[in-house]
Parts: sequence; structure tokens; C-alpha cells
Amino acid sequence: MKELKKVMLIDDEEMSIFLNKLILEKMDNIDKNLIVFNEAKNALFYLMNIDQEDQLPDLILLDINMPDMNGWEFTEIYEAIQFKFKQPQLAILTTSLNPKDKEKAENLTIVDFFVNKPLNPEKVMSLFNVVGS
Repeated sequence: MKELKKVMLIDDEEMSIFLNKLILEKMDNIDKNLIVFNEAKNALFYLMNIDQEDQLPDLILLDINMPDMNGWEFTEIYEAIQFKFKQPQLAILTTSLNPKDKEKAENLTIVDFFVNKPLNPEKVMSLFNVVGS
């Protein structure tokens, strides 16, 4: 399994960020180089201004329910970004149990995964097995 160089976590909840960072930092196949944003707008700004390949995350974990700009609004703009390098894989990370959210994610070609919170090592490994291959 390939090591992931960068993972971006976009979530507005401090406790969720803290717990997800703990899980991700314990994973052997991740470089420990996490990029964390608590606002989707800031994450988009970062992604749109990448000028070196080593700045690009391999995987983005995106929360749906956030103030100002939610995950769905993020995906609309994210889809239009012209990456100079490869496009990161995108995982929706949510507490939503609404089947419409899962259906919406499955209908978006830019969304690679739909994962219910909380993250755990098994969920992370299943993502990394696909992303890192």
C-alpha cells in the first residue's frame, strides 16, 4: 500500500478535527502531514493557489454541514478548479443519516467516497487501500 503524502481535513467542529487528527496521525501509511481547515472557503483558496505538487493533498475529507459554506457548496467550486497536477480524491465525511445526502454524493463525479462519522482506523484503512493503490 502506497503512503499518502498529504491528507486535507475540512471540518468546522473542533472536537471532530481533534479526534480525526488523532486517528490519522496514528496511521502507518500516512505521512503525518495533515492540512486542516475549519472553513471550506479557506480550503478552496489553498487548493486554487497550489503551485507545487508537494502542496497537493492525496485525499480530502470534507464535512457536509458547516456554516458560511457547506460541503455541497464546496464541491460546486471544487469541481471547477483546474489543477496543475492530479486532482485529489474527495471523501464526504458526515454525521448525516439522510439517504438523500448519500445519493447526492454518489451522483457527483468528483466525490470518490461517502463516509459516516466518526472516523475509525478501519474506515481510514478502507479509504487508504483505494486511494493509495
